[in-house]
Amino acid sequence: MGIDRLILTCISVVVIIFIVVVSVELAVPISKNQAFNEACRSYLLKMEGNGGWLDGDINELEQKLSAQGILLVSLSAPLQGDVKFGETMTLTVEAGYPFRLGTAGLTLISQFQKFKYSKSVFCRRIEIG
Repeated sequence: MGIDRLILTCISVVVIIFIVVVSVELAVPISKNQAFNEACRSYLLKMEGNGGWLDGDINELEQKLSAQGILLVSLSAPLQGDVKFGETMTLTVEAGYPFRLGTAGLTLISQFQKFKYSKSVFCRRIEIG
């Protein structure tokens, strides 16, 4: 094996490693966004069943997102009892995911990927009395 072939092999290995690292770095925020949407959707369904947002739900959602490395920025939802049967409830959650992204110069820069979830449902809770 000649020196030219060895150099070409080394360059190929470096390029493949670079492509794999960049692919992984780009996939992480996408998976965090999916986890964020799943968590928000579960609380939207819970909000729909309860007829609004319960007091402890904010802390639960914040802990669930924090376990994923996602920081809660803001949350807007009607409290339980504020919405009547048939009215629309909207859950709006803004959060972010801090991560480091590699640049072409092989340095890492800090990024903050923002996520937003805003969905509406009808209040289906029926109160008797």
